[in-house]
Amino acid sequence: MKKVADILRANILIFFGALLFLLFVNYLAGAGTVLATGIIATVISLYYITIGILGIFIGNKLNKKVFDVISVCLFVFFIFIGNIFSIVDIAQAVADGARVGPTAWIVAIFGMLASLALLVFYPIAKFANKSGLKNLAYLFAGLFTLSLLTNILFDFQGFAINLGQIPFMYVAVYALFAIYLFGSLENGDAPAKEEPKAFEQKEEEKPEEKAEEPAPEEAPAEEAE
Repeated sequence: MKKVADILRANILIFFGALLFLLFVNYLAGAGTVLATGIIATVISLYYITIGILGIFIGNKLNKKVFDVISVCLFVFFIFIGNIFSIVDIAQAVADGARVGPTAWIVAIFGMLASLALLVFYPIAKFANKSGLKNLAYLFAGLFTLSLLTNILFDFQGFAINLGQIPFMYVAVYALFAIYLFGSLENGDAPAKEEPKAFEQKEEEKPEEKAEEPAPEEAPAEEAE
């Protein structure tokens, strides 16, 4: 089952990388922040496709913890940069007299902060493997996923998007990444759960020693009879 799960995770990276490439390759025809976004996204997408293919053929030779950290942090960093670009574009739009609601600022700033927090705590939680840090990583992973959701539900000006205007390509990309993100955190919990077994065995041995003590007390009772 573990090998099957590893293959599925590798396939998720391939699908995720392919969709990310198709989604942002057109940005290479733009200029300014659009072109910069396209270049970063194209390089990152090629990395995911490559790692996904390598995971199928030589998955046992790869350090999964290291590649989990790299794979997660690359996309989170991409979203972090994207939110900074959004803040710059919103400020420029406001300066040009465009109508921009406060929700646009909130969505962009919240996404930037959630990305930054996950960038800091995810690697620490993966390598430290402590329950407290792991819980923080889950928390910031949830907040980051929420920030991705708000990017889908609100447009550039901060107004809610109707059902027919939802970009389903973004939904697919974000959903695949969320599956990979939380899956990598769950896999990191496995080693920490094996440690308490030694303590449980010691506690089980103590009642056996106490159970043998009442045996000598039965002999005097027979003599009294």
